[in-house]
Amino acid sequence: MATASSSTATMTMAEILQITIPLSLTSPISTLSKPKRKLASEINPSQEEIGIWSGKSIKWVLLHEFDIENYRICLAVCSQALLWKTLGESSSLSSWRIREPIQVGVWCLALATLITVSLIYGLKCIFYVGAVKEEYFHRVRVNYFFAPMISCMLLTLAVPPVIAKTVSPLLCCLFVTPVILLEVRLYGKWFTGGKRVLAKNANPSQYLSVVGNFVGAMLAARVGWKEPANFMFAVGFAHYAVLFVTLYQRLPTNLGLPTKMNPTFFLFLLGPSTASLAWEAISGSFGIGSKMPYFLSLFLFAAMVVRINFISGSEFSLAWWAYVFPVTAVAIATMKYSDAVKSPLFAIIAFIFFFFAIGTLALLVVTSLVYLVLQQRRNRRNHCNPCKKRKIRL
Repeated sequence: MATASSSTATMTMAEILQITIPLSLTSPISTLSKPKRKLASEINPSQEEIGIWSGKSIKWVLLHEFDIENYRICLAVCSQALLWKTLGESSSLSSWRIREPIQVGVWCLALATLITVSLIYGLKCIFYVGAVKEEYFHRVRVNYFFAPMISCMLLTLAVPPVIAKTVSPLLCCLFVTPVILLEVRLYGKWFTGGKRVLAKNANPSQYLSVVGNFVGAMLAARVGWKEPANFMFAVGFAHYAVLFVTLYQRLPTNLGLPTKMNPTFFLFLLGPSTASLAWEAISGSFGIGSKMPYFLSLFLFAAMVVRINFISGSEFSLAWWAYVFPVTAVAIATMKYSDAVKSPLFAIIAFIFFFFAIGTLALLVVTSLVYLVLQQRRNRRNHCNPCKKRKIRL
């Protein structure tokens, strides 16, 4: 009798000490190993919550919250490594050529960032397999599964000559193959109907799947594989055209995105800017095939700047890291165009984009560090006072 009463009292106390923390996934930790595939595509990370018992360590909760979208940071830093290398090789900006130790330092920083994020997310893949499956079936986050391979390809393209002068074709196969396999599965669902039909789920994050083709074409051309590079470019360009028109129409059947995801609209710049770089790598010159998508990227950049109040979103979140990669891609394309036309005006514009890109990255790093410190204090305070039910905004 005493044992039964004690057990009842314990369970009652556990229910009282329950902390409710909204996460980006919908299933409780006890059911993460068996995600409900039927509801996965209907997840809205801004509205769902998970119950965490007070006995769980806050470190494991943070590991569970570490989602695939954190690879935005890797995309930003790895693209910056390619930006600094392009600056060092630019003929029209020769007066601003940087020393090789700076290039090596930026590249090593990007490599360390990619390794760190990959290790943390690898731990999540081990301990929270169900949570990773939920992200894969999510209509937005599935597109960020391209980000690890894109980051690796950018880092390979940005390797300084001091470290390696040539790129092994094996690396090209290693990074491009997963992109193609994921595209075959994802693109097939765009036109076959169901819950993944493009007219319903089109969102700017899907540009990452297209960019994977263009960056893969750049890497294939770098190792001398012209035909695979043409193949990647053709697939990417065809699906970019479809996605661009679909997003531009804003069909009434589209589910849309929450306000905090508005910064992802800057990904509109990625398609044309990386397409211009890919064709420059394939053809060997920044000709008309590269200039046309580059001019489109400039027009889209101006359109985004005009609507900056809409793009910026309501409050700081991880989505703000979506600014860096597109702006950096436009800056690299501007440098290539400046080398082709030998125009002092575009040399100045290239410098403006360069400083704008590194300034955006620096601002986001500082803002993220301040945000993490404040968030850590808030989590510690809430963890020390578990008797009250709170909601922590992520």
